[in-house]
Amino acid sequence: AAKARSAGLRIASGDYIAYCDSDDWIATDMYELLLKKAEETGADIVYCDFNMVYSDKRINYNNLPVIKDKVKFLKTYMVTGWTSLCNMIAKRSLYENYQLDFPTNFTYCEDFYLSVKLMYFAKHIEKVNKCLYYYNRENESSLLHNNKSQAREDELVCYSEMIDFFDAEGSKDDYIQELSWKILRCQQD
Repeated sequence: AAKARSAGLRIASGDYIAYCDSDDWIATDMYELLLKKAEETGADIVYCDFNMVYSDKRINYNNLPVIKDKVKFLKTYMVTGWTSLCNMIAKRSLYENYQLDFPTNFTYCEDFYLSVKLMYFAKHIEKVNKCLYYYNRENESSLLHNNKSQAREDELVCYSEMIDFFDAEGSKDDYIQELSWKILRCQQD
C-alpha cells in the first residue's frame, strides 16, 4: 500500500491529498465536507471521525478534538490509538515543502509515521465532527490480522525513526515520553 500511495503522491496535482484503503469506503460527501472546512478556515489538514465496521456491528470512533496547543495536540494524537491518513485531507504543499513520503523500510505503521509528520508541520488543523470514513475491520487479509511479529518489528522501527525525526527537528524532548510509551507498549503486546 505504501508503494502505491507513494506513486500516487508523485503524480498528484491537486491542492489536497487524500487516501482511501481498497477495502474501506467513505460517506459520499466526505471529501466535499473536508474540503469545505479547509477552504473556510485555511486549514492545512482537516480530519473527521470514522466508523469501525464489523459484520454484525458498526462502532463510531471519535477522534480527538483539535487542541490549539500544538505540542499537546500532537502528544495526544500519538497516544490515542488511530493515527490514520484515510480520514483526512492534507495540503499537497506539506508533502512537497517538507519532502514527506512513505517509509520504504517497513510496511506496518506507515500511517503513523506520515500522519504525525504532517500534523507536526501543519500550521492549521481542523476537524469535521462526523463519522465519514468506514474502516473495514473484517478483512482477514489485512496486516492487522496477520503476522503480528512483523507488525511489532515495524512499529519499533517506526517509533525509533520518529524519535530521530523529532531529534533532528529539535523537539525530541517534547515527544520522547509518548514515543517511549509506544515502544514499550508494542513490546508487551
